[in-house]
Amino acid sequence: MRAVVFLGPSLRRDEAETILRADYRGPAAQGDVFRATSLLRPGVIAIVDGTFRDMPAVWHKEILWALAQGVHVVGGASMGALRAAELHAFGMEGVGRVFEAYRDGVVEDDDEVAVLHGPAETGYLPLSDAMIDIRMALADAVAAGAIGPAAARRLTDLAKAQHYPERSYAALWREAAKAGLAEAELAPLRAWLAASAHGQKRSDALAVLERTAAILADRPRPFVPAFRFEPTSLWQDAIVAASLRRDALADDERERVLDELRLQPDRWREVRTAALAILAAGHGHDPLSPSRSAVDEARRTLRLDLGLTDRKRLDAWSEDASKDGGLLDRLAEQEARLDQLARQVAPFLPAAMLDVLHRRGDFSRLRRRALEKAAALRAHEGAAPCPGDPAAVALLLRHFEDDLAGDVPDDLSAYVRDLGLADEQALLALLFAEYAFREAAAGSQAR
Repeated sequence: MRAVVFLGPSLRRDEAETILRADYRGPAAQGDVFRATSLLRPGVIAIVDGTFRDMPAVWHKEILWALAQGVHVVGGASMGALRAAELHAFGMEGVGRVFEAYRDGVVEDDDEVAVLHGPAETGYLPLSDAMIDIRMALADAVAAGAIGPAAARRLTDLAKAQHYPERSYAALWREAAKAGLAEAELAPLRAWLAASAHGQKRSDALAVLERTAAILADRPRPFVPAFRFEPTSLWQDAIVAASLRRDALADDERERVLDELRLQPDRWREVRTAALAILAAGHGHDPLSPSRSAVDEARRTLRLDLGLTDRKRLDAWSEDASKDGGLLDRLAEQEARLDQLARQVAPFLPAAMLDVLHRRGDFSRLRRRALEKAAALRAHEGAAPCPGDPAAVALLLRHFEDDLAGDVPDDLSAYVRDLGLADEQALLALLFAEYAFREAAAGSQAR
């Protein structure tokens, strides 16, 4: 059993690694828990920190989905505490005082745990102090007799009035002086803070890691949720988008093998269909009836694929099809159902396609070529052109006309989606890599 930990400014990673051996990732963004669950298959996911300003925050629904997949999910300290307070009734386990404060309604605002921090290269170095740290430090100082309750409440209000990126003890002392708080009252507090280990987020982050280590040591059975996960259409759209992201969570080698297959679109579709059949049979997936618009779109795509662009061609094709006037409608509905199924099983489709390649004896060949290409491209300078550039047009013509003996698709966006790529730029990157690889191979032979 392995653990994936989303960690940022609450605790230094090198310190965390002395407590728990795990797969550490940066602060969790929307889609990261889904991708970690589907790509890395951990037994435990621990959420300490998460994004909230520059990137969408981790979604409640993806945490529920991870729980429904049998993953134990633990949270505390920061974004993990927020999500655990919201989802503990569904089985997400909360750890620490920050979680308890949110769960019990002592605090409610997201900005209680928010801090400004540096980029990943700095180890997410915190550049401000969290409100929850100041709030709890002042409460502890009152209990220790380092400051009176009234002065602590005044300082808490002054800190809360600051915007989170500017919030710090240094700024708090300046505001306290402006507010007329006596230095004689603040001095014992400063001395107590200097002598005391404070920082509740850090303490709770350590507690999250210790709890995660304990779960791993117990080697529990997969989590069994008491709820039924509902895969809504909004969820399906979200996981398809998350599945298309390529980042540090992606398995580079697996993606490279699939990229080799994408260069042969007919073969790609054949393997994809075989993988969908396996997933449908093995997991009991029952695709919902496709919408009328989905069937219409499938019919339009089919007509383009078959060259049935006008009534005359369609009638001739129907004549060849034994006068079966309903054949095109049936084929369109089948395609729409396959597309619906593909959306439902999107997290598992790449692995199933690789299984099909293994079974057919194609995996080793594609992997070998992918690795050779990766090695050749490390010494290659240049970058893929952007859509619309003359070089991009040349790449598309070379691929579709020279390699595939066809035409550039009229609907290139649909073609890109069919290959499981994010956008046209991703297709150009794929074709550029192939072009550069061939150039490198030709240069090597010439020498």
